[in-house]
Amino acid sequence: MQRKKVLFFSDSSDTVGFCRRILGKGYELVNVAMEQDGVSGVRQYAPDLVIIDLEVGSERGFWLCRELSGDGTTGDTPVMVLFDRDDRETAERALALGAADFSSKPIIPALFAKRAQTTIERFSKRLPRCPRCQRQMRPEWSFCPFDGSGLRISNSAKE
Repeated sequence: MQRKKVLFFSDSSDTVGFCRRILGKGYELVNVAMEQDGVSGVRQYAPDLVIIDLEVGSERGFWLCRELSGDGTTGDTPVMVLFDRDDRETAERALALGAADFSSKPIIPALFAKRAQTTIERFSKRLPRCPRCQRQMRPEWSFCPFDGSGLRISNSAKE
């Protein structure tokens, strides 16, 4: 089994270390400081999942989420965000900016690991692609939000 690569944007070495232990040997976790350019980091590492640690008031994390989901070369990579448990607005904002999923802090290990695994599986190559721009589409989309194309999902893409 090939290890899944996770690109983790966080300035907290404690959070990164904890998540590394939770995900275990099946994942290669690469930590990148929030100050670095996220789009070039995703292009360089080609991860299966990006996790952004949204510290309270971290506009950089929101910007990164929007940039990754809106870029033609990184938009196929799912983004999962971490946020403080009592901050529902942060989760809603991240999802609106293109995040595929979220997990709250303090992190519940089994839930975090399952959400990471499920997010990667949802965005694997089995997803349908836009007929015009060829970007992977989320299962719940009936049209491409980037060029407006309607999607024709075959039975094999749904399986």
